[in-house]
Amino acid sequence: MRTDYQKKSFLAKGQEVFIGLDVHKESWQVTIRAEGEEVFHSRLPSQYQALEKLIERLPGCTVKVAYEAEPCGFSLYDKLTADNIETIVVPPTLIPVESGNKVKTDRRDSRKLAHLLERDMLKKAYVLSEEDRADRELVRTRRQINEHRSDTMRQIKSKLLFYGIKPPFTANESWSKAYVK
Repeated sequence: MRTDYQKKSFLAKGQEVFIGLDVHKESWQVTIRAEGEEVFHSRLPSQYQALEKLIERLPGCTVKVAYEAEPCGFSLYDKLTADNIETIVVPPTLIPVESGNKVKTDRRDSRKLAHLLERDMLKKAYVLSEEDRADRELVRTRRQINEHRSDTMRQIKSKLLFYGIKPPFTANESWSKAYVK
């Protein structure tokens, strides 16, 4: 079964094209604008191959993509930039908001991103290199593990106190081998 993004017709040729993506784990909402008009809007599976097939329908176009920095990370950014597509990752707090508009849907978000990208009204976040991101994640994970360890130690001390067991140590000797034994 062929879906909308796989149709063979061209969406635009030789134009500047702006793509707004609302990225989620299961699917991506995509809006494409060219020459001030929306030329495509649909939901894609959250696979880069689906987006590639859609971009193939834009021969000779200068493609710019924008999506919100979300928990899905920067793998999409890496793939798009590797394919020489200008990509902007936008912090959600820096996306302009109309006063009184409290309705937020994936469809509206992708349309808004494409529209703001076309008008050059988006501020991009600095994206670290893959190596720097890996280093940062290592440090973050180590800190989280240490915090978890400290929380667990406090919980054990609290349980001992609850049952009236006094630990055999002074404040400076906590969690020695004798204490654990």
